Amino acid sequence: MVSNQARGRTSISVSRQTKANLDSIKHEGQSYNGLIQELVKFWKEKKDEYWTRRQAKKTQISRK
Repeated sequence: MVSNQARGRTSISVSRQTKANLDSIKHEGQSYNGLIQELVKFWKEKKDEYWTRRQAKKTQISRK
């Protein structure tokens, strides 16, 4: 029997709610690995925009 580590894989534990959230955005037939890769790619592309908006929002709040 080949272990997960020998195949280059690992396991992660997530809450039932997190799994339900992942299931709600996963395409039919898509693996969790594929979904997580998509989410990571999306985050890498959008993170600068996100942090810029977040900082602008904080600045607006602190000016009030």
